[in-house]
Amino acid sequence: VERKIDFNGLNMDVINGQDGWTSVNNINADGNTSCVDIYIGYGSQTSPDLTMNAYYPCGGPNVGRTASRVSTPAFPFDFGNASIMEIQVDIYSAWWRTFFGFGYDANGNGYIVPGIEQTAAYQTNEGGIGIYLCRRPQSANLISFMKPDGTKIHFTYDSIYAGWNTYKMVIDFDANGGQGNLSLFAKSPGQAFNPIQDVQNINLGLTRGSGTKTDPAKWTKMFIQSTGAYGAFDNIIIRQPDVPAGMQYQYITFPPIGNHLTTDAPFQLMAYTNKGLPITYSILSGPATVNGDMLTLTGTPGIVKVVASQPGTTTIMAAANDTVSFNVIDPLSVFPKLSVKCPLPADTIIAPNLGKFLMFAKATIDHSDILSINYVEAIVDGGTSVHANETANDYYFTYLDAIASGTHNIQVRAHSTGGTVTDTAFTF
Repeated sequence: VERKIDFNGLNMDVINGQDGWTSVNNINADGNTSCVDIYIGYGSQTSPDLTMNAYYPCGGPNVGRTASRVSTPAFPFDFGNASIMEIQVDIYSAWWRTFFGFGYDANGNGYIVPGIEQTAAYQTNEGGIGIYLCRRPQSANLISFMKPDGTKIHFTYDSIYAGWNTYKMVIDFDANGGQGNLSLFAKSPGQAFNPIQDVQNINLGLTRGSGTKTDPAKWTKMFIQSTGAYGAFDNIIIRQPDVPAGMQYQYITFPPIGNHLTTDAPFQLMAYTNKGLPITYSILSGPATVNGDMLTLTGTPGIVKVVASQPGTTTIMAAANDTVSFNVIDPLSVFPKLSVKCPLPADTIIAPNLGKFLMFAKATIDHSDILSINYVEAIVDGGTSVHANETANDYYFTYLDAIASGTHNIQVRAHSTGGTVTDTAFTF
């Protein structure tokens, strides 16, 4: 079963009062009177599906807006009776802080997150689950997942700074003896979900029937919040798989596999299920074989697709297969790119005292995630090779001896870690 809020059926106006949404200020009122609310429309940062979204366009430190709505009319379910649930949302994070989540608004004032109250009305029994995001690099410590008891688990995800991303929380309410667990995933537009390693199988500490913020039956509101500059939300989706009576739902998490060289040694595959059952791997296509959880490359380049599966048991459902792809690169097919900046061909170097002169060049290589420049060397007039010093921006430099006035030959070579060499030679 899947339910979705995409804002496309709303009017291009403030969110407050539309489709059950209400909104409130954060701590400080915005001095810009044109920024009175979260808006529905297209905004300045178009969502990945090119449709309308909910966006907040202005603000500064502690200046922003929180919108909330009762969850049940939008999503016909009760968190208190849930078993397995996926919660997914597209977010363009604001500069200072963004929050998305579900929870218990004990006093009904539209807040569940401490620190963004306009007044000191926050109640200690308010809480839920959600993610804090932030695009301000100096405030990366704010990026976190909030547990129902208010505990925050910091995580890193570099694509936050690039713009729109999709986040998915997978919750197993029956795990850990009813205390539940949660795993967080994220992806850039057009990419596959990656597990956020710091937030995998987190014990939520649920206390069903307690009537407190750790009782999921009390999570009756969803919240979107943006503080300080542009933030936006779209495509809030909740999925609940059909689980037969007496069975438990199972899913696979298969972390992405980076590119490899044809010469790489066998390596271990690291997929797992939320029920801890053993994974079976198979090669769908590409230059590799698999034995157990060890993958071996055959030595030829290509794209490898690996399938992870788990058939289930008499009480646990079979998991949906998960497939991961990666490239295998022949290191001998990738050559450095070399550009000598000084001296230049036919250049004239003024060295009246025959002192040392500067040589510097730029050297890069494709597939820099698995290959790099090993070293750059320079040779004058067939003499001794001198290794250049590497800088932080792909430049290499050294000082060479001016043996005598006149025309000289120079040869500059860039060596890759894959064994290839690019060289250039000229006179100056």
